[in-house]
Amino acid sequence: MSPSNEPDLSERIAVFRHGLISRLLPDDLSADERRKEMRRIVEAEHIIPGTTRTHIAEGTLRDWMRAWRAGGFNALKPKPRIDDGSTRRLEPVVAERLLELKEADPHRSIRECIELVRREPIVTDTMCLSHSTVHRLFQRHELTRSNIERSDRGVDRRRFAFREAGQLWMSDVMHGPSVIGDSDARRRRKTYLIAFLDDATRVIPHAEFTFSESTKNFLPVMKQALLRRGLPERLYVDNGANYRSHHLSLVCAKLGIALIHAKPRSPQGKGKIERFCVPQHCGPTGGACRKWYQLRA
Repeated sequence: MSPSNEPDLSERIAVFRHGLISRLLPDDLSADERRKEMRRIVEAEHIIPGTTRTHIAEGTLRDWMRAWRAGGFNALKPKPRIDDGSTRRLEPVVAERLLELKEADPHRSIRECIELVRREPIVTDTMCLSHSTVHRLFQRHELTRSNIERSDRGVDRRRFAFREAGQLWMSDVMHGPSVIGDSDARRRRKTYLIAFLDDATRVIPHAEFTFSESTKNFLPVMKQALLRRGLPERLYVDNGANYRSHHLSLVCAKLGIALIHAKPRSPQGKGKIERFCVPQHCGPTGGACRKWYQLRA
């Protein structure tokens, strides 16, 4: 699929699901770290493709993790319901609304959720909303009181220095010198250095100058880095449009790479990759970069 093609809904849903569970899959996470990360995902609001809901339950995340381990990326795509067209105890729109009410206020009782949803036009007078049915719904999505009371205490102090090569790569795009193009000797073109750095070893898997920082130019450089050093578990990038593209997310999801975006206006997290090409290395006129570019060309 080319970056210009519009992805279908099932593919966007699968990319979204992988983006969440990829934060829970790395083997170097301890049980406590994985539990805290899951809690962060559950408590955060998300823009979920195909629905107006904004929260994900722990049970749903575990279901997606099992699906990923069993069948990879394609297993994360939603499957058609086997009971479509048949009568169910809870209509989907009612079940969805009950989950929304519970997630909006986890301390609401089942009775309160039933009373609230009964006031809405989606529930008819003849519809049965029993306590046990709603309890099973909440239990399936891990929204019962016992799940809610398992909250984390203390300050989160996640490390940001990985011990093993390949646990995390970071990438950044740096402005390079202007060079004379091949077709027109009078025209100078701006260059961009796309680089990858391994967090644990500080090894540069690959770095290459391009004439654009777009996803179209980023992916071939990434491919060369993967061919040289293999697949990393995580890729840490900033919030630029090229890093937020669906195409990059899809590539990472299919390869099993967790794509992590830095927090906006937080350059400290990318300090290691940004120090890779500081101004004094390039010289005041970018001479060192220009020489390196000419050697690569």
